[in-house]
Amino acid sequence: MSNSPTMFDNAAKLYEYLSVNADKDGVYKGTKTGAYSALGLSQNHYTPLYSALEEMGCIESIHVGGRGRRIHLRLVKEPTLEEFSRVWLEKDLTKRVAAATLLSRVEAVERRLPDLNLTDALLNFELRIKKLENLLLDKSKGGV
Repeated sequence: MSNSPTMFDNAAKLYEYLSVNADKDGVYKGTKTGAYSALGLSQNHYTPLYSALEEMGCIESIHVGGRGRRIHLRLVKEPTLEEFSRVWLEKDLTKRVAAATLLSRVEAVERRLPDLNLTDALLNFELRIKKLENLLLDKSKGGV
């Protein structure tokens, strides 16, 4: 299963649906398939999305339903992209190690340069390098 924004969006939509249809105590009483049908979500994501919401601590199963019986889910907290990514990355060791390494490097840069916007800085470097390349190209052609 990929860690795509679509999967997170679906998890967030599912949580929102459960929340809107929960009672005043924050407990959703209904069928899992009913929520999926109402949202038009793919049945392929049925188990992974509910599992992800449980692993993130967003929902707690109070009463297990099945085969048309209603489930009772306590809604605890809204899902976040950061927590969702952590849960999905734990499912794939290779991705988890690569992502953790990259995250560690980015955090180290941010600690050293707290006011730096890395995206803007990289874009700035790219534009400056392109300008220098164009100047060198002009010089080599006998220009400026």
